[in-house]
Amino acid sequence: MAISTRGDSAASSFSFLSSFLSFLSVICSDT
Repeated sequence: MAISTRGDSAASSFSFLSSFLSFLSVICSDT
């Protein structure tokens, strides 16, 4: 159970990171 919760948390943080990264890349390519 704990492993699955941990996986969910890692997945959500990875998803947040990847969306933040694509946001940054849009900013960089804009300037």
